[in-house]
Amino acid sequence: MQELVRINGINAYGPRNAIREAARLNIITDPVVWLDILEDRNLTTHTYKESVAEEIYSRIPLFIHLSYKLEEQLKKK
Repeated sequence: MQELVRINGINAYGPRNAIREAARLNIITDPVVWLDILEDRNLTTHTYKESVAEEIYSRIPLFIHLSYKLEEQLKKK
């Protein structure tokens, strides 16, 4: 995503900025969900609670779906 933003002439530093800029450029249509995914990633790095892991695990199908949509955008560039 950050690379797509860069290809469009914008230097987005960090994943949050890349997500915001990707949305602004219509590379993605659901930045709030991508920010939630980023938060999930951050939680899994430092959390060892089974309940948190199960909750995040339940959202993996959504992440996979969005990843495929992003892949389609990459193929267009």
